[in-house]
Amino acid sequence: MRGAAPYYSPHGSRYRQPDVRRQLMLNGHAVPVTPHGNEQSGLSTHRENAPAFSHVPAFRLDMLERDPFQLWPKGRGDCLCWGAYSGIGGTTDATCGGLVLRVHFTSVDLARLRMAARPDALWETVLSFHRLREKQAELVFGEWRSQTRARLNSETRLLAPLVPQRGYFPDFLTPPEGVISVEEAMEAVRATPPERLRAEISKLPAGRPLPAWMRPMADGDGSDRALARLVDTLRDYHRAAIAPHWSHLHGRVEADRAARGRALLDGGVDGLLSSLPATMRWRSPVLEVDYPVDRDLHLDGRGLLLLPSFFCRRTPVTYHNPALTPVLVYPLEHASGPALVSPARSLVKLVGSTRSAVLEGIGAGCTTSELARRVGVSLASASQHATVLRDAGLLVTLRQGSAVLHTLTPLGAALLRGGASGDRPGGPRGDRPAPPAADRPADRPVVTSGTGPSPRR
Repeated sequence: MRGAAPYYSPHGSRYRQPDVRRQLMLNGHAVPVTPHGNEQSGLSTHRENAPAFSHVPAFRLDMLERDPFQLWPKGRGDCLCWGAYSGIGGTTDATCGGLVLRVHFTSVDLARLRMAARPDALWETVLSFHRLREKQAELVFGEWRSQTRARLNSETRLLAPLVPQRGYFPDFLTPPEGVISVEEAMEAVRATPPERLRAEISKLPAGRPLPAWMRPMADGDGSDRALARLVDTLRDYHRAAIAPHWSHLHGRVEADRAARGRALLDGGVDGLLSSLPATMRWRSPVLEVDYPVDRDLHLDGRGLLLLPSFFCRRTPVTYHNPALTPVLVYPLEHASGPALVSPARSLVKLVGSTRSAVLEGIGAGCTTSELARRVGVSLASASQHATVLRDAGLLVTLRQGSAVLHTLTPLGAALLRGGASGDRPGGPRGDRPAPPAADRPADRPVVTSGTGPSPRR
């Protein structure tokens, strides 16, 4: 490989960087990887129906000249390799560089640049499904993986054909309604037209056949029952993997939004775009984004929604279909410790083990005597702890004859659960606070459920 003739980009142009050649090797073998779109770190897009072989012992220039699309995709740090070829999957020591997504702004696009006000329920759902099946970042996501797997039944098996471990997944799985509520997003998925289902599913790698229940969606005929099953599966997975941690995800997105807002106030739009994570570089009027393939996205006056994601991994991701309303999903940075811990553990640190046990012991309601027995403390101690929690607005005490009945307030229940009731993406629509007035006019017009544009990878 060293000293070989020049290598080519997906558009046929020659690469000039000498270290690109090293990225064509995996375990001593040169590997062609088919570009696929909606990439999640290690995947490319641009071509369909690639030949199904896992690797070749040599990667020659004449093969590149026949098919310049067969390239090793670069990402940041440890790149994951995967393609339409069966059996490809692993990490490399490739360095980042070369392949980028170039997002082209006009003055109108800069005026229409927006930051998401909350997490997107289905983007987090689908991207977390990648995190669930990988082994990287065990310190950060290991506890979440263990808890989530314990709650799942057959959801992983059912979703895997539509959401490969790496690479392209259909745009219709992440409709723009996800920033409103999970239920509205599910209804948007259910309303996907047959022709769109057929077109997007056809871009999945050809190595694995679709299960029988999913084929009507791929055929675009009689897909209602299959879509209903898919929506039920997505909802069940969301409840197991995302809903228990929604308030934490919401808080992280709010924190990132606050940081971008401060950058906007201090430096205008240039300051905001320059403040984005290191995987993105603002070189006016183009935002360069580390990406698995070389690609250009022209906004053409449509603006751009910046969407920080808790479960997005390594590099940003956008819709495969450039005609959909532009959105750029980028990963939030995580500390070295566990990214998600159970609310009960955090509650113990906040209020102490005894008062945490008192909140849990009250449950749907109990008397002071029942509370003392449940927690294992004296009657006087139970009464004292209940008084402190009542004064803090976490419980309400009602007298019933000679006894008193303690019940949790919404604030107490939210503290016990780890999030405010209005943060639950899966709750009734009446449970959710209305979006701020400033967000509604900008967000609502781009929401589409049919064949029209919608923010997509």
